[in-house]
Amino acid sequence: MSANRLQNANALTAGQVLVLPEVESQDVPESTADMTPNRTATPTSTSSESGQGDVVINAIDAPGNLELEAVRLLNAGGEVSMAGWTMDDGQGNTFTFPDFTFYSTGAIDIHTQAGTNTTIDLYWGLDESVWTPGTTIYLRDSSGNLQSTFTIPEN
Repeated sequence: MSANRLQNANALTAGQVLVLPEVESQDVPESTADMTPNRTATPTSTSSESGQGDVVINAIDAPGNLELEAVRLLNAGGEVSMAGWTMDDGQGNTFTFPDFTFYSTGAIDIHTQAGTNTTIDLYWGLDESVWTPGTTIYLRDSSGNLQSTFTIPEN
């Protein structure tokens, strides 16, 4: 529930994207150990010399809908200073992260629209949506090293 910031596990909605935390193989019941998840988009983590390859783009909500559009990042590693990191579409639209610490095993949503930043939500402040199906999202650290990519599935 904490990975998805849920207050009530019984209040899920159809189409809601959920984050499934990794578990050690010895913790997985034998009956489910061979199950392969069915995913339409796979985030790609790129290791770099910076050692910060544990921050990945995990999902996008409502691409094309400014009011709901948000990119979700996960941190599967240790604390990371995100100051100066960027997220872009490869076509000139670039979000630069403010000075904040992304804590271990945390998640954060980057909303395209304007809003007030919190510890789990950042706002780009745009008045038009950026993300469309087929677009690849690029996440780079403050040195410009590619950390993760995510291609938005075609509908």
